Amino acid sequence: MKRFIPLLIILLALIAGCAPAQDDAALMPTMIAQQLSAFPTNTIDPLSIPTLTLPPTLTPMEIDTLTPEPSQTPENTETPVLADTVTPTPEDTTTPEPSLTPTPGGVASDPRNQLGAPTKYDPLDNATEWGWPVGSDSFTSLSFKDGSMLMTGVTDLAGWRLPVQDGTTNFYLEVTASPQTCASTDNYGIMFRIPDYKNAIKGYQLMVSCDGRFTLRRWDGSVEPDGKANILVAWRAADAINKGADAVNRVGVMAVGNRIRVYINGVFLQEVLDDTFDTGNFALMVNPDVTEKFTVRYDEISIWTNPVLTP
Repeated sequence: MKRFIPLLIILLALIAGCAPAQDDAALMPTMIAQQLSAFPTNTIDPLSIPTLTLPPTLTPMEIDTLTPEPSQTPENTETPVLADTVTPTPEDTTTPEPSLTPTPGGVASDPRNQLGAPTKYDPLDNATEWGWPVGSDSFTSLSFKDGSMLMTGVTDLAGWRLPVQDGTTNFYLEVTASPQTCASTDNYGIMFRIPDYKNAIKGYQLMVSCDGRFTLRRWDGSVEPDGKANILVAWRAADAINKGADAVNRVGVMAVGNRIRVYINGVFLQEVLDDTFDTGNFALMVNPDVTEKFTVRYDEISIWTNPVLTP
């Protein structure tokens, strides 16, 4: 029995030497975690995924930034159909044609004094009020400076720009214009009842020259090869028009049905009958007939819709 006890003690010691130490066993989970953390994880950061950028939406202003290509063709001598004589004041019933001399102290025929507040008004301080297409194209250059719109003709042909506005049928439209450096037949004005906004090659054109004359014509740019101008009112001098550079004129046109009336500085000048174009958009024009890069300063454009014409 005494000899067996020492052998048992030796055997237990050998077994104890083969077992891992208690401290090492406790460290095993930590070591495994450290080994796993050494491998990169295959995760995707959602912020790192590129996003698809969509093209910008086409705005109405970008629909038509180029003016159509009108051409200076010889004036058509077609005789316009004139309305019955319309006198500038109710008292003047004997004069066969309206007076072309402004009335001192105000004009009885001035639509601004009869129509009240305009339906729409643009002070032309910037392009955003009515959506004017600024910049240069093949015929005109348009910019805004010092509270006015500047339109410059960059060729020897007439050019025009349309704002982003709905078309109208019956209206009185008026704009204040001041030609800058100019000579004789350089002219400017309003194009109206343009039937196709995107292809503005047809409509009526009222133009005023630097030498104090006006004309009204019907333009059709679709006629081959260079378009056709039917003259409704041939170039005609009027005392109501202020002449020369920096002169200020209020250019107005009233269109009701087939009746078209011309006003300058509130003075009624003439009426014609024409029903070729009965509705549409409008534009402002510049025609550098003599002066290179002829520029017009436009300011304060107003429109009255559905005015009532007196006989």
